[in-house]
Amino acid sequence: MVEIPVSDRFSVQGEVLYSAQGATDSEEGVDVTLKLDYINIPVLTKIYVTEGLAFEVGPQVGFNVSAKVEGEDGGDSAEIDIQDSVEGTDFATVGGLSYTLDQGIFFGARYNLGLSNIFSDNGEDSNQNNVFQLSVGYKFN
Repeated sequence: MVEIPVSDRFSVQGEVLYSAQGATDSEEGVDVTLKLDYINIPVLTKIYVTEGLAFEVGPQVGFNVSAKVEGEDGGDSAEIDIQDSVEGTDFATVGGLSYTLDQGIFFGARYNLGLSNIFSDNGEDSNQNNVFQLSVGYKFN
């Protein structure tokens, strides 16, 4: 990530993130897990409300790098690659809070609201990635 200060209370932050996303469901005794892996690139506006505490909001584009469905029935399991059925690009809007300590350690909580349908052949049904993220890290000054 890189944070570019514009003023004392306003910054722009760009990131490159790996995100493992998905869902689980159980139908007729079969446990099904959807596993989607993305490289996400959010560009966030950060508004500092006090020293270290900031609201973050902005757009995000994600690039799908893997898509699989895993099923388990009793002791039997199988995994199927569904890369051809998943859109290669995912768009979202991001909102959250972050707090940075004086030592450079930061904590964050965000919600990514998916805007685009993730499946390419899903007819009129629409499925979006909606993801809650927690983060802890260190900023080099």
